[in-house]
Amino acid sequence: MSSHGGSKGPLIDPNLATRLFGTIIVLAFFIQFVPGFHAVDLFTFIVIAVGIALIEIPLRPFIELQTLIFTPVTIGVPLFIVTFVLLFLFSHFFPGFTITGWWQMPLASLAVAFVHVYAERYTHSVYQNK
Repeated sequence: MSSHGGSKGPLIDPNLATRLFGTIIVLAFFIQFVPGFHAVDLFTFIVIAVGIALIEIPLRPFIELQTLIFTPVTIGVPLFIVTFVLLFLFSHFFPGFTITGWWQMPLASLAVAFVHVYAERYTHSVYQNK
């Protein structure tokens, strides 16, 4: 019997898990405490949060590559715009999730984009130091 040396990696990508959890927390906060954010039930809320997190993950490297030259100037504005567009699309085309008012969507987009940037930096620094 031979044992395989080394340890296996985590079952789920820590960056994905942190971003997903962060998106759920941010949207839960907005739905609970910010007027104008509405989700009919828990299932709708979870689907929206997972949808936003999972759609942004494959788009992020592409957006970063396209805006690489302008990164020092834009400081994450393209990711904010992607989150804004996703929230807009989900609120208009997914029954049971609505955002009314002008300032709620940009504020939520900023919060979700911040959480995603922080999650990536946090998981990168934690797993790089191991």
